[in-house]
Amino acid sequence: MKKQLILVTAFLIIVSCNSQNSKNDIIMDFTLPKIRTDLTSFSTEFPDVINNQTDGNRQYSINKEVSGLSGSWVYDFKDNKLNRYNFDSYSDEINQANFDKYLTVKQDIIENFKRQFGEPTELEFENEIFKDPYVERHWGYDVISAIWRTPEMDFRVQFHFIGSHRDYNFIFSMNFHHAGYEYF
Repeated sequence: MKKQLILVTAFLIIVSCNSQNSKNDIIMDFTLPKIRTDLTSFSTEFPDVINNQTDGNRQYSINKEVSGLSGSWVYDFKDNKLNRYNFDSYSDEINQANFDKYLTVKQDIIENFKRQFGEPTELEFENEIFKDPYVERHWGYDVISAIWRTPEMDFRVQFHFIGSHRDYNFIFSMNFHHAGYEYF
């Protein structure tokens, strides 16, 4: 009996290690700063963003990739504290492959956030199917939106397909605010 228990335990450890290191396990390639972090601490943790600027009511930005999507992070400070921040990525390459790329990144980040913060407070799957606007006319549509509300912060992850008058874009965004932010 004892030998069987040891074998079962060893098997479970092996399965657990394999599932934690599978190809499908996406590691986020960005760090989330804490809302209300002071400017000095923020500049220590993110030195490439601040560039030694000292005004406490400013906006700082940096262009970076998130999971292969080019975009920019913008950090807003009020009274020397991080008030809110966001990441936005835009693409005007409107095709199935690019839609799938944005959709995959969005889904991977949602899964990562689920592991870190639990299930989203709100999750809306609007339309996860690519509709070529040059074949089937439309003004764009929401693809996916997920919102988390935690004691420290509220945040949203969205993928939109927007367009008008033959000008179309895929937009992926992540927005982070202090908990209870009134305009969220």
